[in-house]
Amino acid sequence: YSVRFTEQDRFIPQLYIKVENEWNYIRMRMGDNLDAGKNWAPFVYNNEVYFVHEISPFRVVKLEGDVVYSVFEKALPAEIQPLDSYPSLRGGCNGLDIGNGLVVGFGHDNYAATRDAIKHRPFGWTVDMANQNVDIINVEYEWDNQYNIIDPTAFYEKDGQYYLMTCETEYAWHIDRQ
Repeated sequence: YSVRFTEQDRFIPQLYIKVENEWNYIRMRMGDNLDAGKNWAPFVYNNEVYFVHEISPFRVVKLEGDVVYSVFEKALPAEIQPLDSYPSLRGGCNGLDIGNGLVVGFGHDNYAATRDAIKHRPFGWTVDMANQNVDIINVEYEWDNQYNIIDPTAFYEKDGQYYLMTCETEYAWHIDRQ
């Protein structure tokens, strides 16, 4: 899954599928008059593709053909950031169905005094798909303070152990040569 950006179309969500040695993609369309946005968190539940579309409000959408439709939405208060007027809790990496209808994933918070002083840190989220309940989990970890941007990029399980991968940079991504 990725989002492409153009000035004309703005955010364009795409799902890439590998068939044998060839990559194909589906340009997803938005149902329910939703804005595409970015930072979606894909996950598979009951062999169907879903996404956490945004964190505040917490919205789960489902892919049907090439269109995504809202499945449910829960109010989830978050501080509004003055730089972009968007909630401080934002999406991140994929989620994983860990059983019994529970999906776990990670997002990042976004706090900024100025455009050049943005700070991101991961947080966890859980979705109980059977009951449509959502929880946000503070990640207690000593992150390296050398890096202002720490974004979750992948969450996976291997040999019974779960791993979270992050992208870490000293400064906001619009600053070159770091």
